This record gives sequence, structure tokens and C-alpha cells, in this order.
Amino acid sequence: GIGTGRGAGAGNATSPLVAAQAGYLDNPIPEYPERARRQGWQGTVLLNVLVSAEGKPQKIEITDSSGFEILDHAARAAVMRWRFHPARYGETPLESWVRVPIVFRLKDEKK
Repeated sequence: GIGTGRGAGAGNATSPLVAAQAGYLDNPIPEYPERARRQGWQGTVLLNVLVSAEGKPQKIEITDSSGFEILDHAARAAVMRWRFHPARYGETPLESWVRVPIVFRLKDEKK
């Protein structure tokens, strides 16, 4: 069948809800593993991070490996300690996923 509707909705045109994605806070970069530094290993780890409504990482998935397990582990361990600005819908904080690239590059290392 075909239906029609004529319901009334509760909307407020003067203050629309705005959605905001999760964002980074000022978090420390991961420590470069000594073994990886000695071997000259470099790479980028791409992580998907489930950020809670409180801004804490709940789950971390490695979506692209650096090619070196030791670098992947260092990136994951560091981001697990990070804090984020949670995503919001209006004033309500929400759980959401955010992509986090971690780059390990020897030329960036402090001597």
C-alpha cells in the first residue's frame, strides 16, 4: 500500500544541531623503539580509534601497517594512552571512530 503522513515535528530552527567529529588533544608522539632505530626501520601506521564519549580510546585497529610489527605496536600503545575531544551532536558527546596516522621517520628523531 501507499501511505501519506502529516505529522507535526518538534524542531527549533533558531538553534540547529551541529555534528562535530572527534579531534586530537595535545598528545605525545610515540617513542621510537631503539631496535627499530638501530635497524633503520621507518614507516607509517594508520590506526582506526574508537573514541568514547569521554574522549578515551576504547578500541584501536591497525588498518595499514608500517611493515614492522615493533613500530605498529609502539603506535598502538602510545595512542591507547592519548585523550581526544569526543565527537558531538549538538552539546551531546558521542562515541565515534577517528583515523590516526603515526609516522616513524628517523630524520625526525632528536639527537
